[in-house]
Amino acid sequence: MATSKVYEMAVCLYNGVTMLDYQGPVENLCFWSDQAREMNKNTCGKMTDPGCTIKPTYLAHTMDPVHPTAGPAVVPTGTYDDVKKQFDIIMIPGGKVAVFTVFAF
Repeated sequence: MATSKVYEMAVCLYNGVTMLDYQGPVENLCFWSDQAREMNKNTCGKMTDPGCTIKPTYLAHTMDPVHPTAGPAVVPTGTYDDVKKQFDIIMIPGGKVAVFTVFAF
């Protein structure tokens, strides 16, 4: 069940992020990944291979848990400073201080 292309997606996290602004899109975009199709094959039946997979990486300024506006804290999988790869997709979810927090250095 190999796909032809893996798209790397950075999900930018910050304190005050709105969880629904990133988790909903991540679930929809990653639903067709090899892993999700394999996991859901018994409940969803035969799923068409879209020819690509989207692999999310959750980034923040530090590895400390990120506290959204509501819901549980989220632990990033990496920091902006540690990233050594190029991303195909960069997702900056909304929140009360979205752009200013993500780009504050």
